[in-house]
Amino acid sequence: MLMFVALVFALFAHAGGIRCYECRQFGQDADPFVPSAIKNGALEDVDSCFDAEKECGRYERQCFSVQFYNASIPARVKVAGCKGSWGRFGLYWTLMGKGASEITDYKACRGNNCNQNFD
Repeated sequence: MLMFVALVFALFAHAGGIRCYECRQFGQDADPFVPSAIKNGALEDVDSCFDAEKECGRYERQCFSVQFYNASIPARVKVAGCKGSWGRFGLYWTLMGKGASEITDYKACRGNNCNQNFD
């Protein structure tokens, strides 16, 4: 029994560890969304989201992408990154607290850099 508990603990202790692209794309509030600026997690300019890969934390087991309108810029923003255990509702709550509205195109996936093909 003790061996089983140790095996389960080891499995969960090493779970996670995926990599996701973490970037923000800014552009006009238009459809289709065409970014005019791309920034990494530290809001530094990068050439593409492929230049902004991040090792996710222990409890971040999914990558995500979502678009929203930010009236303070004003611009449409697309955010990609690691999604924590708080889920979609928690992500929306956090974004709305920072001035986001018109949240659309939420997508989540499991696996290394699986958010690379989200348009």
